[in-house]
Amino acid sequence: MADIADEHGREVVDALAEKGEATSEEIAERTGIKVRFVRGVLEALYDERAVSLRRAEDSETGWVSFHWSLNPERTLKHLRKDRRALLREIRARLERERETVFFTCENRCTRVEFGEAADLDFQCPGCGGELHESDSAPVIQSLEKRAEELEKSLEEGPGSGR
Repeated sequence: MADIADEHGREVVDALAEKGEATSEEIAERTGIKVRFVRGVLEALYDERAVSLRRAEDSETGWVSFHWSLNPERTLKHLRKDRRALLREIRARLERERETVFFTCENRCTRVEFGEAADLDFQCPGCGGELHESDSAPVIQSLEKRAEELEKSLEEGPGSGR
């Protein structure tokens, strides 16, 4: 849903998921986000039909309130889209990690590619220590694990069609 809502989007969606139906004021109170930001997120989600809106008028005061709720199928669609985008980013990073030789100092101040290390005369710009070839295996293993988890969640998760 990152393509729809700003940095507050996740908190707003989580609050709606917990409450089921809520006004923008209730969501703001629950999350600590200003009402105007909550409304902005809700409007963006509404434009994508990820949330529904119910209008209610108080018979005594005439005040109108808007109650918001998640549309689970649309929300899942956007979450799956976000997961696929993250998986593409991880795969691209994996490819870069596998194909690139990185250098770092013993303090791990910085991690640079060979060309940059050569430009720095193999001296760390942070601590002045000598730059040595870095073992990318732990980074690669971590990225492979995360990619595998995302692939599995896309295959087996809600809305996967299985």
